[in-house]
Amino acid sequence: MEASKRPRDLEMSITMRDIDNCIETTINRLSSDAGSMRSTFYFDLRTSNPGRQRITDKLADQSIALCRTRGIDAERDGDGLRVTIDLRSCYLNPSQSELFNVALGYTRSVHGNHL
Repeated sequence: MEASKRPRDLEMSITMRDIDNCIETTINRLSSDAGSMRSTFYFDLRTSNPGRQRITDKLADQSIALCRTRGIDAERDGDGLRVTIDLRSCYLNPSQSELFNVALGYTRSVHGNHL
């Protein structure tokens, strides 16, 4: 449904695909020289809700609750969310688990990191 045709009371929280993208980016960053298991992202909730005068507590709470279903920390930050992915504690899907194992093996063998 186009944003302009969406009912005014329908709010869109972040999606599971958004969360998956952040997890996969964090996994990719693990393979870098830094070898970090944590990444922080910012989601502007206005992007998925154009034309809104303000972001409601309900929308922010729905988005935070979705993050928590995957073991991800999220908190409201202005009109958006600050989301922290920690690969030690978030819930990966099967393909992400495979990517994580490859990235971890690579990081340990190439960079000598023992995370």
